[in-house]
Amino acid sequence: LAFACGVAACLAGARRRSVASARRSGLNARSKGICAVALRASKTGSKTADQRSLDDELDDELQEDDLLRLFTEAGGGSDIVSFNQAVLLEGIDGILEEEATTLEELLVLWGDADTVDYKGFSSWYQEVVRLYDQFLWAGAVSPSDEVLGEGVEEEEEDEKDKDYSDDELFADLPSQGVSIAEIAGNVMPAKVAKVQPSRPNVEVTKLFRERCDASNMLLLKDAYEISEFADMIKNGEMSKEELKDMWQSLGEGDVIDILAFRELVAKIDVLFEYVEEGQDSKAITISTVGGITQGTSGRSIPEVKAAIIRMCEDLLSSEKLAAGLDGVEEMDTPLLSLCIELEILWREQNPDLGEFETEKITGDWELLYLTSCRARRWGFIMNTGKFVQDGVFDGLVTSLAIDKSIVGMDQQLVDIDEIWTKNEKELAIRGSGSWKLGIQPNVVTGDDDLVLKLSINGVEYDKEDGTVAQTDSKILSSQMLRTYSYQFLSFVDDDMRVMRSSLAPVGFYVFTKMS
Repeated sequence: LAFACGVAACLAGARRRSVASARRSGLNARSKGICAVALRASKTGSKTADQRSLDDELDDELQEDDLLRLFTEAGGGSDIVSFNQAVLLEGIDGILEEEATTLEELLVLWGDADTVDYKGFSSWYQEVVRLYDQFLWAGAVSPSDEVLGEGVEEEEEDEKDKDYSDDELFADLPSQGVSIAEIAGNVMPAKVAKVQPSRPNVEVTKLFRERCDASNMLLLKDAYEISEFADMIKNGEMSKEELKDMWQSLGEGDVIDILAFRELVAKIDVLFEYVEEGQDSKAITISTVGGITQGTSGRSIPEVKAAIIRMCEDLLSSEKLAAGLDGVEEMDTPLLSLCIELEILWREQNPDLGEFETEKITGDWELLYLTSCRARRWGFIMNTGKFVQDGVFDGLVTSLAIDKSIVGMDQQLVDIDEIWTKNEKELAIRGSGSWKLGIQPNVVTGDDDLVLKLSINGVEYDKEDGTVAQTDSKILSSQMLRTYSYQFLSFVDDDMRVMRSSLAPVGFYVFTKMS
């Protein structure tokens, strides 16, 4: 939790929401090196971003004994460490859970060597920490002068030690007793990427590594020589002047890091917007969802929904598991763009989320496709104890209902059915509990979100002998179940529901309503 808490001071007035979000995600990165950098950011506030380099932070915090301890832990006392051993460190796993990077990108940073010594490990680990620290600052909100006043550090210490209940994690504590209109009027604008990522990070990282220096920084003159850019310039598809203009629009000066390079690549990709053959040649317009700029095609909601269904069916036709559980990130980009486009259109029709009717999300919803990196990495939602061993994931249904049988005491009930097959027999893991839907400011984008919070209080599963058994209570605190239990409404109508898996539109669950 400590490394995620470092974002707190940067998020200023949203500090409590940031801490709660980290706890909701179930982050468990106790690796001392990463904790140290994050906590340092918490103590130095905006001065860290404006007046201290990331290299200074690493020099201050990642001391020799910290790195040596991590190296020893990863290698089990050996004088060499493999990539597979390094990524098992809890701090690295925490970064992956936060979706700040991917295994593929970490492998690119690792290089071609099967194993590395202490020096090679230290260099790689510090580079990963730097990447994560930049990721935190890219989504941070600069604190106001009032927030930087006296008493902030004392309050910060109290926040770190406070043990939040599930209800407190769901509630936006600073907004209790405040109207939605007041919240909307006081949300600070977020400093987020101006352009939505256009391709997998690992692909962009490979381009960046072609010409970056030993400090992982890139000069404009070297960017001209990157293979893809050089080909565009040679073929007349892009001029050096155009690349220079986009570079200067980043506002980073003469050199840029990997995060700024990702935005540069996204800007270039906008120039070559892909349009499917036969698609209406309507002009591409620029809209914004959640504070992140995204191109839209001018299509209607039914057209975008139909495109999402076709895309999901096409992806599933080449995958073995249901609902995209064995999908790959490289294939997700077109689907992500469609989901973002759908949210833009839906928000245009629903500008006041305070007027949203809760009953619209009730029903039996079958998971059609997901792009959650966490769900794919773990391979389940509730099968954390391998209750169905050696089974094949075959689907997920989430049922949301409102029980009005008791006058004046409506109960919002949820049931999750995770379906597995084994030896041609269908076995299910079932979770039950309650749900809430509420409005919460999005500390990344500065907009409001409708947040669906599931509170699962019991899980049972089918055994091969035909009996039903209860799981132990540990499953209720498992990271994947907690992650799935906190979703952000992106779109809903009578037959489709799309949920974001995080504050930023980088992962989605697409559901269809069962008849």
